[in-house]
Amino acid sequence: ELIVIDNGLNGDLIEWIHVQKIDFKLKILQQKTNVGYAAAVNRGVEFADGELIVVLNADLVLDNFFLETIFKESQKNLDALFACHILNRTGQKTESTGIYLDAFLRAHNATEFEKVLGPQGAAFAFHKKIIEKLRIKNGILFDERYFFLWEDVELALRASVRGIKTI
Repeated sequence: ELIVIDNGLNGDLIEWIHVQKIDFKLKILQQKTNVGYAAAVNRGVEFADGELIVVLNADLVLDNFFLETIFKESQKNLDALFACHILNRTGQKTESTGIYLDAFLRAHNATEFEKVLGPQGAAFAFHKKIIEKLRIKNGILFDERYFFLWEDVELALRASVRGIKTI
């Protein structure tokens, strides 16, 4: 299934999607106003029927084997978050393999898998059942007090403290 969240864009995204040829069961969740990235992702997760959830920003380009790779890796470890290798716009350089914290506890995009503390919010996957281990009172996955930015850093820290690794 493909869940698209129109986060207050007034239907532009929905019009574009209807023109595309989509081979998935399509669900569209329209927010009247922009509720923020964290809340929008949380709504999409709640709306999902599937067991394996893949969160993707709309501006990412996926390679042909992306979903197959995510599925295979997710079957090896059901209690993990799965970070994605994100390339820059030209596809020539790694932009991120996840989040890491430096010695001063500043968050950065990791460019090496060995440094990853948690997944970058733009692209990651997890099994829906892991939410019970991650749930907090301010959101089911992301803390909704973070409208945009830092929600993925907070998730990475919470997962790490709770013994949930990122692959």
